[in-house]
Amino acid sequence: MHKRTLLISVLLVLAAGLFAVYGVETLRMSGGKTRQIAVIMKSGDIRSEFWQTFGEGVKAAAKRFDVNAEIAGPLSESDADGQIKAVNEAIAKKPDAIVLAATDEAKLKPSVDKIKKAGIKLVSVDTASNAGATESVIATDQTEAGKRAGLHLAGQLTANASKAFILKSANGAAEAAEREEGVRAALSGSPQAEYIGTFTSEGTEDRAYETAKLLLASHSDVKGIVCLNEKMTLGAARAIKEKALTGEIKLIGFDSSIYIVKLLEEGVVQATVVQKPFNMGFLSIKSAVQLLSGIKANPKQYVESLVITKDNMYSQQNQQLLFPIVER
Repeated sequence: MHKRTLLISVLLVLAAGLFAVYGVETLRMSGGKTRQIAVIMKSGDIRSEFWQTFGEGVKAAAKRFDVNAEIAGPLSESDADGQIKAVNEAIAKKPDAIVLAATDEAKLKPSVDKIKKAGIKLVSVDTASNAGATESVIATDQTEAGKRAGLHLAGQLTANASKAFILKSANGAAEAAEREEGVRAALSGSPQAEYIGTFTSEGTEDRAYETAKLLLASHSDVKGIVCLNEKMTLGAARAIKEKALTGEIKLIGFDSSIYIVKLLEEGVVQATVVQKPFNMGFLSIKSAVQLLSGIKANPKQYVESLVITKDNMYSQQNQQLLFPIVER
């Protein structure tokens, strides 16, 4: 009887301890003044479904953790100067934390240094934003995503050593370099593909179209293209359609929009690698709140990417990724 009483007492003490720890962490997450978090996206363009969906994840997390999240970003992902201006404006408001998806790591480094000098917590999204300065990174494993794109292209090519190239934006974004690395690794390991180079274009659909059109004219034997973002994908698809090469040239893209969905249905795009921007937005705010509460955040959190094709695009899970509910 004495042993049973002692056991119950020990269990009660342990339970009380667990409750105290849980209660303290909960209070640290939600108590005190309302925290201010500035979120600087790569693009604030309402036509960018990726970043608009990311913003919805931010809003959901801000409501869940009772913080104020102010979202900003340049109209174009290639506008590093516009993003630097947005970061400087955010620093001037002295927020508790900044969530930053850097358009160009090298150009944004001085801004990152300013954030750290100001004592503001920094969470990086999509890219590491000079990993030594950031305390938490929320990102897709871009190298793995690139491998998936390259492997899918190789599986679409029927003849051995079919020529293929990569088309990417010229803005120097780190995730593009990581995606390229993954694509090249996949293509180099496949007898179906012969990688002939990576070509860059300015970050608009029109510029991507012009670049792709010139490349297709100078490489008439190309059978495959991997584009590393939505704008490159749309531009290359337009060039393929214009030259009546639908289906003959296999095109693998990145990201999603109603336009890419239509191209999948038409068979112009064979697959697109889709990230989970809502999850990224939510986790970025959660990590910022943890850092502000003195709770160590996961230094690097990867969010899974998926390969969407015409065959699997109608599943419920993939429909939610392709057609997110976004407030306009």
